[in-house]
Amino acid sequence: MGGPHRDHPSPIRGGFNRHHASQGLGSGAGSLQKVTAMPEEKTSPITVYRLLPGRNCGECGVPTCMAFAFRLLEGVSEPGECPHLTEENRDELLKLVSPPVRKVRFGKGGALCIGGERSLHRHVHRFYHPTAIGVGVKVENHLDEAVSLIRRIGDFKVTVGWETYGVDFIYLNCSGLDEQVLKLIRHVDEYTGKPMIISITLPVVEQAWGTLAELKPVLCGADAANLKEFIELSRGVECPLAVTSRSVEELCRLSEKASSQGCQVVLNPIPGNGLKGLVSMLIQIRIAALEHGVSGLQHPILVFPAQRQPCSNNVLNHGWMESLTGAACVLRYADALVLSSMDWLSTAPLYALRQGYYSNPREPAKVNPGLYVLGKPDAHSPVVLTTNYALTYYLVSGDLQAGNVSCYLVVVDSQGMSVENAVAGGLVDGEIIANSLKMVEGRVLEKRVVLPRGFSRLKGEVEEASGWRVLIGPEDSAELPSYLRKLWVGEVEGD
Repeated sequence: MGGPHRDHPSPIRGGFNRHHASQGLGSGAGSLQKVTAMPEEKTSPITVYRLLPGRNCGECGVPTCMAFAFRLLEGVSEPGECPHLTEENRDELLKLVSPPVRKVRFGKGGALCIGGERSLHRHVHRFYHPTAIGVGVKVENHLDEAVSLIRRIGDFKVTVGWETYGVDFIYLNCSGLDEQVLKLIRHVDEYTGKPMIISITLPVVEQAWGTLAELKPVLCGADAANLKEFIELSRGVECPLAVTSRSVEELCRLSEKASSQGCQVVLNPIPGNGLKGLVSMLIQIRIAALEHGVSGLQHPILVFPAQRQPCSNNVLNHGWMESLTGAACVLRYADALVLSSMDWLSTAPLYALRQGYYSNPREPAKVNPGLYVLGKPDAHSPVVLTTNYALTYYLVSGDLQAGNVSCYLVVVDSQGMSVENAVAGGLVDGEIIANSLKMVEGRVLEKRVVLPRGFSRLKGEVEEASGWRVLIGPEDSAELPSYLRKLWVGEVEGD
């Protein structure tokens, strides 16, 4: 079941290329003529291998040091996973294998990580850290209003396919609530536990100093006029700093100045001409960072989709336009988004897009093989078998649950392949299915199992290897509930 796994289009389309990174994409986005640099040479596995101990001890989780070198370059492993590295070699490895876009962790204990990307295209290295989605809270006069919104944000959930998501962080605009900012920050932490990005004015920093140092939010609002003060604040409380500008060149200068003084930096570009200008800035920043080695732009990108200028016609409401802008930002390198609302119809598409875009194109989507109990089955309940390809599993389990069928669902390890592909590739055979059926032995009185129609050619093998009676189910899993009800009350004969 399910079509072939397809990659998404190239992130750089419509004429955007390296030339644009150095020549600029228009006055609204700024020009990078003065900040571009030559791309650095790629590190080879041999270079990394020479810094490893060469013991092939396997304590890092892979059998050889060369395999570990490849994993380091792919961003799958960290140098600290090798227990025999010298401190000098570990530091050298960190320089070699660290991603071009720096990682920034914020929240209590570094709960949320953004950045850490290595390529412009997901099929080259895949994308490592999904775009963090947050919701903004801005209240100028009423604390109760803000508290109520924070509680709703903390409880917000969206289910997409087989996963349930919540808000990743909360953005607090505290500029209008100076006298009670500490109480508001504490409420976010105590009720939701979410990481925070905070827009805070310098006069109220002193009263919240200890809280900021403990909760480690991203401090937002640094620009050319107040950068010096914000750098001192960021260093004092050891929190990441978001720098803001309408110009890519100025954004680069501000981030270089902040990072040179020991701050973790997040870039917050503000477009000057709507969606086109915003997307152009995001593309410029990431191309300059990854292909041209511009150190000032090698940082995560924070975007406020509602900041862009609205479109001239009012065909769509604000929520939908914000969602459309957010979708464009997810596809064009935004590492964190701050939304202004939690409307389910406008936010659910963003979560669905993010889920697909940040999946690993080298690996099929799959669930863990094993025995899944649906409803409240007993010794007379049906036994159904399927593969661990995610789409197949969730279609089958979803149809069974929608039909209020209590049964045992045996999920066989097909290495993430669908039914037909698993049989054609020899990934599933009678012996494998027979071994999987052992998980349900003793739970049912009668050994009868329903196999997918694509497994019909394996019927004889399974019966011989397992001793179970094999029934071949309907072609469409939506027909399973009615099929099982008729079969298990004896109204129809099994195949």
